Amino acid sequence: DYLLEWVVSFAQQKIFADCPSLQAIARSSWRHEWDFTISIGWDSKDRGYQKVLLSQLQKILQDAPAPYNELLPHITETSIQGFLVGSMDAVIEYGQKLYLIDWKSNRLTTYDERAIAQAMLEHQYHLQYLFYCLALKRIVAMKYDTDEEIWAHIGGIAYVFLRGGVNPIISYQPAMDTVRTVVNAIDRLFQGNQP
Repeated sequence: DYLLEWVVSFAQQKIFADCPSLQAIARSSWRHEWDFTISIGWDSKDRGYQKVLLSQLQKILQDAPAPYNELLPHITETSIQGFLVGSMDAVIEYGQKLYLIDWKSNRLTTYDERAIAQAMLEHQYHLQYLFYCLALKRIVAMKYDTDEEIWAHIGGIAYVFLRGGVNPIISYQPAMDTVRTVVNAIDRLFQGNQP
């Protein structure tokens, strides 16, 4: 059975270099469909504040290196209502670190590096994982105080393109040092501070 063979082969692969294969990670270490709500510390009913927030968010992204400075966020003033609500596909806890996985079933003509990069931009996935990572940061911050401690416990992000193959697994994994810089700036903004 092809599907069974695919699942078995997939489970034997690694997504993150510093984690074991998927099947070797204990079931209790997985969090599926992890819902989150991020508070935006602004007066969300005031259109003036909404415009400022939108403009400052765009500035953070424009001042960041590629691919973030190439984003055109699909965020409007009316969508800023005081909270960002979302659901992370999967989070693995391994070695005292959290790893975010987002499963993508996009059908692409090819799954080479260029095609993956294009899909990440077209579907605003970079913006999506910045918000996911902000949620992870706030979760970890409940236990740890300093920025160094918090980010030491966020291991990585992977957008896994399921139709791309299983050996190796095709995924996009951003550089976490840049993610940290951008997420911290967004976090300061959402807490009512200038970036």
